[in-house]
Amino acid sequence: MVSASEDARVPPGSGWISWEATTPTGEVLAHGERVVRPTEFEVMITQARPVPRLSRLRLGPKEVAGDLLSWVVWRGRARSTRRLRLDDGFWLVLQQHPGPTLPLGMALQATRDGEDTFCWEWFDTDGTPTTATKLKEAGALTLELEPDAHGNHEVVSTTFATDVSLRLRADGGRDRSGPRYRVRVLAGSVVRWPRADDGVRLVPRLRPTPG
Repeated sequence: MVSASEDARVPPGSGWISWEATTPTGEVLAHGERVVRPTEFEVMITQARPVPRLSRLRLGPKEVAGDLLSWVVWRGRARSTRRLRLDDGFWLVLQQHPGPTLPLGMALQATRDGEDTFCWEWFDTDGTPTTATKLKEAGALTLELEPDAHGNHEVVSTTFATDVSLRLRADGGRDRSGPRYRVRVLAGSVVRWPRADDGVRLVPRLRPTPG
């Protein structure tokens, strides 16, 4: 297996990835092991929304992923959504809210074109700017952060310290059924996420592409 550090063909700002998508029975639908190219990314910037009053938050009985205070703070920050095209309609997605303080966590997602699925895998940083641990199931990332033009911290690189499984559930059945697919990114993969001013494709909204 060729790693990013061993492959001189890896251009700066992209990376190297090994991954597979499977069904609940373990059938492999798609897989790949390759250099990541800058042209395979899309970026969407969502403007900040007003910070809600705590008294108006209705959490209900469901478990809340991540830290509540950080969620309230992030509502006052712009959201950066970056996605990397894999193959067979699958995408790897990074969600973050750059801000003046170090992030308390971040989310990775997987999506598939033409299908309404839900995926939200939360990673806690526990106050350390270089490591992130998956909240549910096993998984760990090594992070690289850099300040943007406004001094806000944002994740620019994720190294998969372990295999990381991302669960795609049928939209609307998030709590009632198991995942429809799993996208597993293998240990040693490195994704260097581009910024909006890096010349990548900017899109107004990320919509599923018809299959």
